[in-house]
Amino acid sequence: GSEFSQLALGEAELRIGNRASARAAWRRAVALDLRFASAWARLAILARQDGGAESERSVLQEARNAGTASVALLVRLAVLEKAEEADRIFREATELLPEEPAPWLEWGRSLEGRKKTEEAEARYREAARRAPADPRPEIALGRLLLRAGMPEMARPHLRRAADLGRDTVVGAEAERLLQGLAEGGEGGDESGP
Repeated sequence: GSEFSQLALGEAELRIGNRASARAAWRRAVALDLRFASAWARLAILARQDGGAESERSVLQEARNAGTASVALLVRLAVLEKAEEADRIFREATELLPEEPAPWLEWGRSLEGRKKTEEAEARYREAARRAPADPRPEIALGRLLLRAGMPEMARPHLRRAADLGRDTVVGAEAERLLQGLAEGGEGGDESGP
């Protein structure tokens, strides 16, 4: 059958607990269409559940090598990769869908985790530029600037995150950090990752 019928068959098999049959159906789906991102994504999730991050990385790399053009799969692979390779894959994801903020945001988090503050800041600013109504890039910028010891630069980003994220977890976190600044501290976030 078509790759779509194989995708549906795999989902039905998984619902009744038939993991091996689900995997086989999704493998048939990608055999019919090597770039079928939905089937690759499901195979990657199963691989992670059964064999951990290295198994997931292997499936995602296989999907990328097959020419699957999926920002979601590329971002997930980049998160699992080491530094330079992660940067190459994040770049590929941002070129695939330049206006999508998620790859820029995740790339910023990856760089921040590697203590590359200026590069992380630039990626967060790109995410904010591409998604001006999304509070996540703003709070990421605010937190980064707080950790870098620049509370006055952090404040406008935290204020935007609080406004954009009103009645959300992100908004509440931004308010908490702003409150910490008002009290003369850095929002209790000095020892962040």
